[in-house]
Parts: sequence; structure tokens; C-alpha cells
Amino acid sequence: MKLIKALAIAMAFSACSKKEEIKEPDTFNHANWTRIEIENGKEAHAAFGNIDDTLILSSKTSIYQTTNQGKTWHKTQQHNQPTYGFLAVKDSLFALTAAYSDDLISPKIARYADFFSLDKGQTWLYADQYKVSKKREQEYAVASLKNLTVKVKEHIQHFRGSNLVLKSTIEISNGQNFNKTLSLPFDNQINNVSIDSKGRLYVSASSAIYDKNTSRYLKEEEGQPAILYVSKKNIEQLIIE
Repeated sequence: MKLIKALAIAMAFSACSKKEEIKEPDTFNHANWTRIEIENGKEAHAAFGNIDDTLILSSKTSIYQTTNQGKTWHKTQQHNQPTYGFLAVKDSLFALTAAYSDDLISPKIARYADFFSLDKGQTWLYADQYKVSKKREQEYAVASLKNLTVKVKEHIQHFRGSNLVLKSTIEISNGQNFNKTLSLPFDNQINNVSIDSKGRLYVSASSAIYDKNTSRYLKEEEGQPAILYVSKKNIEQLIIE
């Protein structure tokens, strides 16, 4: 009972202390995609939830929540680094603040839950403070729906003794005889993917634009927004077009 009471007090205090709202300008609409932004967010990373209800998105330094399809964003946590994944366990949502591979060939894993939320990301609590285990993990930049796996694939080009980071692609497979690179109507660098309960794909991106002719990134967009692209169709419909 003491722990529950302490959590309730901490959540109420956190909600009162973070009232900053970021308003968003109208963004472009594509036939199959909607783009929403967080002003000055610079990079979008992990997304969780549903654009029709409550959506959580991490930027380069903070976690935001929107309940009106990205028209306004409420900053709910600032920790000056990205959150690389959100992991739901029963009524708790954990923010994974590290992402790396154990070796050169293993997939990258999002891990270490420094924060957790009991109210769909509206407020965040420190795991250490409440003696909640931080040892949680999930595969980074991977989402699945039924038999389909959606994965961000990084591309590196060796050039004059160094590595150039090329534009990442989104690869879709069923683990058997189907593999496809998803065609996208934008050239932003891709950081992460997720799928909501309706099967729509969320693509988190940086504001840098990739130039196919030079294999380099052009100057970042003015204002450096964090960008999230949301498919208007189910991922199963996207792959047959």
C-alpha cells in the first residue's frame, strides 16, 4: 500500500510540473501516408500507441504524448537522450534507453528501462526509485503483425578508410518465401518502426534528407523537427501495392 500511495503522489506531482505543450503546423498528406512532427525534436525514435487515441513518441531528448493526432504534443519526460523502444508489460509501459548489439553479427537490442509509466505515458517514474527491475529488452527497430516481420535495415558504404551511413530501408518478410523492400514516398533517414493495433505502420525519422546522387545527407530541414510517418492502410495492404 505504501508503494502504491507513493506512486500515485509521484505521478500527480509529475503531471503538474510538466505543462509544456508544443503546437504543430499542418503537414503534408500523401495518398498512403500522413506525416506528423514535433517542432525542434530533431529526431523521432520509438513510437507506441495509436494515432486515433493516445500516441507516444520519443525525440532526441524527450518523450511526448499526443491525444489529438499530433496537432499538439505534451512533453512528459526529458532525459537528454533518445528512448529506443517502449515495452508494455501488463499495466506498465517501460522506456528502453539503450540500444546496441552484443557482437558484430547479432541484431541490435533496445534495453534498460530507466523509466516506467502506469498511465499510458502521461507521467514517468524512475525505476531505481521504486526498485523496479531495469533489465528489460526487445529487438530494436523491428515490428510484427501476424506472420509478417517489419525491420529497419541499415546500409553502410566503405569510403576512403571510413564508413558512410546510407539511407536505411524497411524490409518486410514472412520468414519463408516472401521478402520485400517497402517503397516509401520520403527520403528522411529512418530510425525505427512500430505497428499499431489496426496494423498501420509508424516510421520514425530524422529531419536529414538523403541525396541518392551523392550518397550523403543534405542540410537538415529548417527547425529540425522530429518526424513520424503513419500509414493510412494496414501493412498487409501496403505490401501488395
